Amino acid sequence: MKNIRLILILLIGGFLTYFAFQSQYRVYFFDSIIEFGLVIIGLIVFIWTFVSNLKTYKIKHQIKCFTLTILCSFFSLIILTLHIRTQLKFDKPTLVKVFYDGDFNGTGIDFKTDGTYIFDNSTIGLLSDYFYGT
Repeated sequence: MKNIRLILILLIGGFLTYFAFQSQYRVYFFDSIIEFGLVIIGLIVFIWTFVSNLKTYKIKHQIKCFTLTILCSFFSLIILTLHIRTQLKFDKPTLVKVFYDGDFNGTGIDFKTDGTYIFDNSTIGLLSDYFYGT
């Protein structure tokens, strides 16, 4: 059972880390749905792992029983850090923001007060590609 939990943690944590990293360059509506589903499954696996590790700890009284819980927490910390970092890039004060809204496509550029910009190329409201520069 421990091996199954380890494999699930690595797969779910790896995919969620990938989605969190890609969210700074690309946002796709269906990726968000998949990410939300993986978060729910990840929470279930985290609770299952924590309860199992707690039961094992009560029997063995060793801290190393919590290795999988620590691994889950490590993945959670990485994912949270990536999302916060992306949000901080977007939340910088804006100097000028220009957006052209075509029927299905849109292009925008957001000049920040620190000399950087974010170029947004969106399609049908479902897909956005972001490019950064100074």
